Amino acid sequence: MCDREAVVKSPGSIANLGPGFDVLAVALSGLHDLVHVKASPGTGLVRVYSDVPVLTGSSNNAHAVAVKSLEKFKWLSSCDIEIYVRKGVPVSVGLGSSGATAAGAAFALSLIAGSVDEETVLSLAGEGERFVSGVAHYDNVAASLLGGVVIVDTKYKKAYKIEIPKEIHVGVVIPETGARTEKKTYVARSILPGKIDLETHVQQSSSLAKLVYGLIKGDLRLVGRAISEDEICEPSRSKLIPLYREMKDIALREGAYGFNIAGAGPSVFYIHDDLDEITRIGGVILDFLKSKGVKASLLASRFSNQGVEVVSGG
Repeated sequence: MCDREAVVKSPGSIANLGPGFDVLAVALSGLHDLVHVKASPGTGLVRVYSDVPVLTGSSNNAHAVAVKSLEKFKWLSSCDIEIYVRKGVPVSVGLGSSGATAAGAAFALSLIAGSVDEETVLSLAGEGERFVSGVAHYDNVAASLLGGVVIVDTKYKKAYKIEIPKEIHVGVVIPETGARTEKKTYVARSILPGKIDLETHVQQSSSLAKLVYGLIKGDLRLVGRAISEDEICEPSRSKLIPLYREMKDIALREGAYGFNIAGAGPSVFYIHDDLDEITRIGGVILDFLKSKGVKASLLASRFSNQGVEVVSGG
């Protein structure tokens, strides 16, 4: 039973999408981690290897997922688990890097265990996020697992997928901010307000409902307007991103449909229905940042309905 292995591709994602803190995320095209999990006869030892040093050894989210999997699937305790992660999602920039790894590891381990139940896989992947941020949040991992735009039911630990009805292009500006660490998410969560007033709740709820409605109807301008509205996270987290307000003003003035922080940052993202416009707007933002002495890069992608994919094994 222990001589099994599985290889999966797990996409990156953008969480929150403006007003949807911890409840909305979307999978991205063209960015993925390749996760190879191998079970062999042994005593329950877990080893993780990666081309990224932070994911090598026992102090990482893939290791945390594997340990929880050994607890969940009892027969795996008679196996040794080796996990090889080839990173394709940039680490610690707000594009769901930890979520992609956790989701890929959880899915591959569930394949090996012969029990790919959506709720179980989501729960296991959430444990990887707990290791990184201190909280088992499910937005990024759900997007990586299911693809599309996901709505997370935080009470019952479920996720619901909205198929993206039309092509939505996204530009991601990634500032160079020194050393990158997966614990960045923990810091970004720690500065958020513990409570909000009723007026803020109503405004945020309105923006979130508008965003979901726009996605269902395929109204990208409405989606963009809603993405640009966040009364809870953006005011606090934007202070950690150099020239954030200026970048947002430039993007919207140049015709972007919406703009906000990608996940916990420091990357920012904007949307449009034209890839050429994504490139043009990004160029304007990069030129501005360069004039201010800030180094950054541009990533052009699109929202994707594709979640985790099996490459081999299982």
